[in-house]
Amino acid sequence: MPVLYSTTKMTVDEFLSLPETDEHLELVDGEIVMSPKPKTSHQSLIGEIYMLLRHATKGLGRVVLEKELVVDVGGTVSVRVPDLMYVCENRKGIVFEDAIRGAPDIAIEVLSPSTEEVDRISKRDDYEEGGVQEYWIIDPEDRAELIHDFKNGTHQVYTEGDSFVSRVLGEQHLEAEFKVNDIFGVLDK
Repeated sequence: MPVLYSTTKMTVDEFLSLPETDEHLELVDGEIVMSPKPKTSHQSLIGEIYMLLRHATKGLGRVVLEKELVVDVGGTVSVRVPDLMYVCENRKGIVFEDAIRGAPDIAIEVLSPSTEEVDRISKRDDYEEGGVQEYWIIDPEDRAELIHDFKNGTHQVYTEGDSFVSRVLGEQHLEAEFKVNDIFGVLDK
């Protein structure tokens, strides 16, 4: 479960100017929240999805790993750190050295037992309200992937043996098919 790291309220700029750390920190409602470090299987899944997404996007746009994302939800600005993000080629201007300053087209989270509720509820809500088009929730325990298409107001669960095409990538003329078995295959190696 994520824990409150500090009760002192901070601004986004103050948070982003903190020294680099190995801790997984986010700024939620002005407060720093720390999550446990991910397990090896979690990192392996992130790496596999990164490679699949880079291949699918053919170098167009930006695939970003574990970078700060400034999210404006109804005037309340927070800093989340998705496991992965994709920003379309024509929107790469939101990618800065210190953070992604605007909604990525796709945000991806790999679930961990300690952060599952946050990923499924509060991050989903923040990403939707902040303008993310698609949110992929990768569930290693059930070997399932839940795709929220916020633009169309739909969601779909894919399990082993299924494949899917991202609407966002399709609109970029990148007709990449993702196979769930390919994503979770890294856990069997």
